[in-house]
Parts: sequence; C-alpha cells; structure tokens
Amino acid sequence: MEENRPNNRAAHINQLILEGIPASNASGFRVDQVDLPTVTCILPFHAKQIRPGNTISGPTMMMLADAAMYALILALDDTQRMSVTQDLHIHFLARPAAAQDLQAIVTLVKQGRRSVVMRVDIYSVASESEKKLVAFATGTYALVI
Repeated sequence: MEENRPNNRAAHINQLILEGIPASNASGFRVDQVDLPTVTCILPFHAKQIRPGNTISGPTMMMLADAAMYALILALDDTQRMSVTQDLHIHFLARPAAAQDLQAIVTLVKQGRRSVVMRVDIYSVASESEKKLVAFATGTYALVI
C-alpha cells in the first residue's frame, strides 16, 4: 500500500489528524517524520503561544506532547482513531526561546493489548543543528479494543 512508504506515512497521519481533529489545522501541528518506533512532530511558533516572561506556555508544550503521542498511535495502527489519553506527565527542564518552533520526538516505550506507553522529548529549535531540550513527557494512551 503506497501510504505505508516512509515518505507518505507522515502525510497520511497528518491527514487522519486533520480529519479527526479539525482544530489541529489552526495550530500548524504536523507530523514531520515517521521512523517506527519513533515519530517526529513540529509545532510552528505563533505569537499566541507566548506567556509572561517571553517564553512558550506550558499548555502549548502539553498540547504538543499529547498530539505527538496520538500521532505515534496512528503510525502504529491507523484504525486506532478513537484511542484516548489515559495519562500524561510533563517535566519542564528549560525555558523555550520565544519565536522558535518546537519539535517533539515521541518514542514507543511499551505496547500492550489495551494501552501504549510513550515518551516525548520536546525541543526548542533555532535550526536543525541547534536545538535545546526544554521538556519531556511520558504518557499512556488507552486503545480501542
């Protein structure tokens, strides 16, 4: 199936997310790369993400972590569109720079019959060669059986 080729998998998952969660279009969130057991996602900078202190808000990073985990779920099995967040813990490590995109790299930790455990590393990205780890999250998604 053509949509399972590496170059088309990210586009396929982006389309599934857009169809299932139309509001995701407004954020600019996108799946950039699928290389199981890892998925890389991008959240472009927008001035609405800023909080006092001229940094990206915590809720913005939590949304990115959750969306990245959902993208990994769809990469593992695109029939799991009804899966839901069961648990999400985030650790803020450093202040992300304002006016920089965020990159989330989500990795599968454990896949069970009813749930999937993941880890998300969130980076503030100045350029492809210059990025800083600003947060990491762990989470579990409940699968539809």
